Amino acid sequence: MSTKIDTRIELKNRGELKVYKDATVLIIGDWDADGVVSSAIAFYAQEKLGIYPLKGKRKVRAEPAGPRSIAELSQKIDKCWECVIILDIPYTDSVETFMKEYRAFGCTGRIVYFDHHLSTIENFRIIENRFAVETLLGKSATSIILYRFLEGKGIRLPEKLRRYAMAVAILEGKKHRNYKTNIDNRMIKLVASISKTLNKVRDPDLWKAYVKWLANPLPTEPPKVKIENVVQNSLELSKKADAEAKRIAMELAMSSERLGYIRFVDARGKWKKRGATALASQIFRIVGEPVALLIDKDEESFLLIIRSSKGLAMTLARILASSGLLEDIGGHENVAVSRLSSSLDINKLKEAIRRGVIEAIRYGHH
Repeated sequence: MSTKIDTRIELKNRGELKVYKDATVLIIGDWDADGVVSSAIAFYAQEKLGIYPLKGKRKVRAEPAGPRSIAELSQKIDKCWECVIILDIPYTDSVETFMKEYRAFGCTGRIVYFDHHLSTIENFRIIENRFAVETLLGKSATSIILYRFLEGKGIRLPEKLRRYAMAVAILEGKKHRNYKTNIDNRMIKLVASISKTLNKVRDPDLWKAYVKWLANPLPTEPPKVKIENVVQNSLELSKKADAEAKRIAMELAMSSERLGYIRFVDARGKWKKRGATALASQIFRIVGEPVALLIDKDEESFLLIIRSSKGLAMTLARILASSGLLEDIGGHENVAVSRLSSSLDINKLKEAIRRGVIEAIRYGHH
């Protein structure tokens, strides 16, 4: 891996701005279950054990971010960290902006990037060479990648963290004969409820409380947050969110338009909340066919979420991107999330989706 920073990045006050004496490790994790569990593993390895990524115990700061919001963290940069760890966030323009501005601030410390998303894997050389980042990537859930990496270095982690990592892997549909060992449905449901709650409320303090709670080897100590009984609260919020999503998903499924082998759902103006990926999955389960869900991102752009099986979603997204309709693709093989500009021509998009599905089927996705 190259450690030379691309000369196109102009570092401010190179050599003058150094890591503060009290600088520590910054963990940036995604909002979902994989992000919060992998963040807890990193938190434990550094603050509790003092063994990774830096030798010796450090005070750790953990922050949640999404693939399209991480750039906002760069606007808050007022110091350099000894090490920044990015966990389970697919590589997007926003991630690139964060790393570029962090380096431009004059920070030359380590950046370590653990992830399993295709966009990160495909761009790992750019990430490493341009921003002097250490990438540790794979196809498993990020929490599994991190856990096994640390295990391979002889770092022993609590059984509690291993079980939560395995629960995440099961939630993400990763098949492995050892994943269900000592993992009961209650733990899987708890992890799912944590993920749904965090994606719904997007409360940074709650996310941080979960990270610290999961990183605590004692299984019974609850997180210290403003709400009472945070676990029970998560389960209740999760049930309400599921009920609401199912109701809206049913309504949208009824109005879906068939474009060959895929159902197109135009939800612009109908879904303003978070959790659009979960909504697309709900519709997918209802109609039993691949789904392309169009929603408002903001006043200037839209998001197209493609949900399928057998890898059709990412293949179709790439086909549409090659024609110039989509950009900034994130997600997994069966869940692709892409951005569209405000100059969207809905009829042109639908025709491109219809043709794109045919082309994807030719590649063996059906």
